[in-house]
Amino acid sequence: MSTANKVRAEIFVDGEKISHFTYLKLVQSFNNHHDFELHLSLFDLGLAGAFDVYQSRNWIGKDITIELFSVMGQSANKFKGLVTKISVIKTHGQSGGYVLSGYSPTIKLDGGALMRSFNQLDIESITSKVLKTGGVDVKINVNRNTSLGYFTQYKESNFDFINRISALYGEWFYYNGEQLCFGMPDKIEETQLVYGRDIEQMDFSIRVAHLNFSNYSYNSENDEIFSGTAKPDTGSLSEHSLFAIQQSQETFSGENNTPLRNRITSQKELDDIIKVKKAAVSNDLIGINAVGDNPAVALGSIVKITNSQREELDFVEQDEGSYLVLSVTHEIQSNNEYKNHFYGIDAGADIIPVYNIKTPIAESQIAKVVDNNDPKGMGRVKVQMLWQTGIDKTEWIRVLTPDAGSSDKVSKNRGFAFVPETGDQVLIGFRYNDPNRPFVMGSMYHGKIGAGGGETNKTKSLTTRSGCSVILDDSKGSATVKDPSGNILVMHGDGTITLTAPNSFTINTKDFVVNASNSIAVNAQPSEEGGGEGTIAISAKKTIAATADTEGITLDATEMGVAIKGKTDVSVESTTASASVNGSTEAIINGAHVKMSGTATIRINSKDTDIT
Repeated sequence: MSTANKVRAEIFVDGEKISHFTYLKLVQSFNNHHDFELHLSLFDLGLAGAFDVYQSRNWIGKDITIELFSVMGQSANKFKGLVTKISVIKTHGQSGGYVLSGYSPTIKLDGGALMRSFNQLDIESITSKVLKTGGVDVKINVNRNTSLGYFTQYKESNFDFINRISALYGEWFYYNGEQLCFGMPDKIEETQLVYGRDIEQMDFSIRVAHLNFSNYSYNSENDEIFSGTAKPDTGSLSEHSLFAIQQSQETFSGENNTPLRNRITSQKELDDIIKVKKAAVSNDLIGINAVGDNPAVALGSIVKITNSQREELDFVEQDEGSYLVLSVTHEIQSNNEYKNHFYGIDAGADIIPVYNIKTPIAESQIAKVVDNNDPKGMGRVKVQMLWQTGIDKTEWIRVLTPDAGSSDKVSKNRGFAFVPETGDQVLIGFRYNDPNRPFVMGSMYHGKIGAGGGETNKTKSLTTRSGCSVILDDSKGSATVKDPSGNILVMHGDGTITLTAPNSFTINTKDFVVNASNSIAVNAQPSEEGGGEGTIAISAKKTIAATADTEGITLDATEMGVAIKGKTDVSVESTTASASVNGSTEAIINGAHVKMSGTATIRINSKDTDIT
């Protein structure tokens, strides 16, 4: 390895060229912010002995540009960053210096934890909306674009949120030194490296890992469970990777089955996601750690490594493989002596393993129902949690109930079917603690609408939006059912029941039997003028029978007469005693022909008898 291979660094801070530095370190990796350290000597800056905090602090928050040039003078690598910290160092009376440190401009996307939701947007739309408002130059090239349905950014910075999407759906996410890239680029730069010339140390590794996993996901809308154990795509991987995959499958033969974090709606979606997950693991089964001095080694580029081996009188070039660079650290000393450390995986990998993902955990929280008119009639609601503003709300979500199901006689709504009303406050839970999987746990009263159970908590009630209610009073042991029209059924708790209907009461049944151990009273009385006629009508298509076992039957009209009429014969008979027809003024028997007969005697007694 040649020690003459110097690298020149050209550095600008806020447009000011830094001509001298004592040390530079730049660390770059996928799915992370890049960070740097730049050491400056006070002596070289012409500030020997000066300890000027006021001058140095002006660099805070300013842009920094670092460009590395090869020994041939060609631009090999460029980095634009942001100075976030300045240290002024003096020790033992020496001049000391400044240490400027900072990050890639992606740090602007880490401004704080945010909470927001997206509904029926695809990956490209979400990433574009989030990244293009962060003050960073962005390039989006989504390879596996799909709608994410209801998807939330939950207590995450914009950077962590997009990082999570990258890991879940197998999209590249990295800063290339000038642009924040989401998605695999159409073209990947390739650099030729020779061991012994560009690389002084190389550590190749191959390992096994658990690949025999399966996942499942439940779709409530169609009551479907999807599960699968799809295999990763291995078409572009090297022979070493294929061997490692085979050995992994043989070594870890047992399968595990866990719920899929991604939300899916079909078997194909599940299979595609499992392929992404398995590819992320299998693509990292071989790797290379190397130390070299070629500044063209860049993040996201491919390095093709060869090794010249001497055989007899000739040198034979040996292929050491091609690798996709996932991380690289550049270091330059004051004498422009350059060195890099990089890690790469199989160049055939199109899915990057991501290990630093922060998975949000959602806790139960209150929300307001904003819609309960489920277009599919499934009893679902849409809610708006406290952190959702404007038009942000959930998709249609299910409601937990004490009992729900079907039976051989009831196909739908068997159980306790109560859907919260619009405007109700509800408590939201989350399946698997996933903020993308909310459901309604129950409803809650607040100070403006809650009345409680009264003194000693005696009252329990169920009341609908219109005012229909069932009220249970533990102080009396009573139960009341009523509706807004005034219909009331009261079970008083003392053995009596009162049924009140302001207008009419109709009973329709095949057989109607009323039994009373004491008495039955039926009254019809007008309550006010025009309130009714006070009549009782009893009708039957065949027979009306009135029977009294031990005493008589009395028909008594206190103000008017009693009329007994029959379309054919009318019979008045006493089977064991006499039958009397009396009138206080007259008793009249009329008929076209009147017949009187007696099996023994007919007696006519009167003070004055007139027969004509």
